[in-house]
Amino acid sequence: EIVDVSVGKVEIREVFKKARQAFEPALIPVLSQELQRNDRAGARESLDRVSRWVAAIDLGFLLVVAVFGGDILRLFGSGFATGALPLVLIALAWAVNGIWGIAENVVLLERPRWNLWNWVAGAPLAVGLNLLLIPRYGAVGAAASLVVVMSTMCAVRLWQARRLVGWWPFPTNLLVT
Repeated sequence: EIVDVSVGKVEIREVFKKARQAFEPALIPVLSQELQRNDRAGARESLDRVSRWVAAIDLGFLLVVAVFGGDILRLFGSGFATGALPLVLIALAWAVNGIWGIAENVVLLERPRWNLWNWVAGAPLAVGLNLLLIPRYGAVGAAASLVVVMSTMCAVRLWQARRLVGWWPFPTNLLVT
């Protein structure tokens, strides 16, 4: 049963990934040209446009999972409804990655080695959180670990994208200076 719930959660991840992946084939060549021309304003506009579309799609998916996750899992049997909270947390992690992970494209185009180091640094965080949270909280701990790791990775990529092209997906008046 645990394997079946996990397979369902992997499939949910794919739904969120598809939203971002649907736009990246169009974004990457445009972004690459803008960066080659040193058109930082154009790159920021392209990132803004794509992140808004991905956010709209992923937040819609997240809302459906948050509201109906338990009901969806119950379709596979009454015992599956216990996976609702981990499912929502996993959906949240992938929504965060979809919406703000788009900054990874800037890093890949401008500083590919940074992306490698992001993943190298993220792996011990993931392993450590899993070792800490899974024994005590089970599937909820694993899902919470994913939320923290994905959010941390996105925060690093956002900082890097801001440094490289000045892109920040949040209104600047939200920043405390």
